[in-house]
Amino acid sequence: MILVSGFCTGVPNTLNVITNFPFLVVGVLGLVLTLEGGFFTISSQAETWAWILFYAGITGVAFGSVYYHLKPDNNRVLWDTLPMMVAYSSLFSSLVVERIGQRIGLCCMCALLVAAFTCVVYERIYGDIRLCLMFQLILPLAIAVTAFLYPSNYTHSGYWFSSIAQEFIF
Repeated sequence: MILVSGFCTGVPNTLNVITNFPFLVVGVLGLVLTLEGGFFTISSQAETWAWILFYAGITGVAFGSVYYHLKPDNNRVLWDTLPMMVAYSSLFSSLVVERIGQRIGLCCMCALLVAAFTCVVYERIYGDIRLCLMFQLILPLAIAVTAFLYPSNYTHSGYWFSSIAQEFIF
């Protein structure tokens, strides 16, 4: 047994594993509330699909990161990276749907998901993670730029900026 943070456990990389629980809670809660439809004020079906995919990606982050951190190696890192890329893709797409248009937002979501899977396939074939890293850096920047340039249909649009700042801090 290993003593970690005041409690005993036999789980390898315990802190990396248990810190994924909030992702699971937020992902599942967000999925339930988005599917229910009464809690969030979402104006279109396209926006609903983007948010469903975002919360599914967040839920996937919880499982993928736990899987990776239980036994970190190059074969498992894909399950840690891909859900994050799906979440970033759908988050940016929901912003585009909200601020620019439904059609372009859905096209953007499809293109970004294909790009995310392509980056992961490239990483698996060539062992080069640079495309995945660029993907994870460019999308948060694109979210900040889009949120700044296009007016919001909703109140509290400043939260976009705080979420992006948090991404670069943590």
